[in-house]
Amino acid sequence: MEIPPEPLDIKEAILQRVKLCGSDDACIRMAVWFGNQLPAYLWSHWRNQLIGRGVSWQGLLSVFRDHINEVVKWVMGQASWREFVVSMINDIDNRYKTRSITDYL
Repeated sequence: MEIPPEPLDIKEAILQRVKLCGSDDACIRMAVWFGNQLPAYLWSHWRNQLIGRGVSWQGLLSVFRDHINEVVKWVMGQASWREFVVSMINDIDNRYKTRSITDYL
């Protein structure tokens, strides 16, 4: 899967919400999840590839849930967009590995 362009508008929107949270982890998680903006953005770029691998919208959300801390690092400038997206892609690859018939023999 390719790395989509960095969504700076979504990054800024999440950053503004995160700043209001202080150190409240529950608030930060809500700030990232609010409106499903980032997962929807990724889905819009990867939909066909994900569906081809058997990954549903809910499956993408499940992977995304495990990368909230990386989203916060990206938003706060502590990680690059590329680092976050590559970690998502690697997780998807691991969870939804394409198998061949020989894997079952």
